[in-house]
Amino acid sequence: MSVTYWHELSEPLDCYVRRLGEGFIRLVMAGSVNSNPGCWVRLYGSGQMRWVDQSDLITYGNPGDPRGGRLCPPIPEGWEVPK
Repeated sequence: MSVTYWHELSEPLDCYVRRLGEGFIRLVMAGSVNSNPGCWVRLYGSGQMRWVDQSDLITYGNPGDPRGGRLCPPIPEGWEVPK
């Protein structure tokens, strides 16, 4: 039997999705032995909702985190939205 956990975020996380652009994470599925973790993301530019694999996401820093963190992470080459 496989168990999968779903987490609805009370405060969505801002993120950047490979080749789709900026959005926010609303729901996280924690993977099990049979699946990769993924996120339900709403894209700011188009308003589309997309299911995105964790390896295609970069989350922005949390200003409330006492350890800090970059608010605008560098976007890797090849991740830009096609024109």
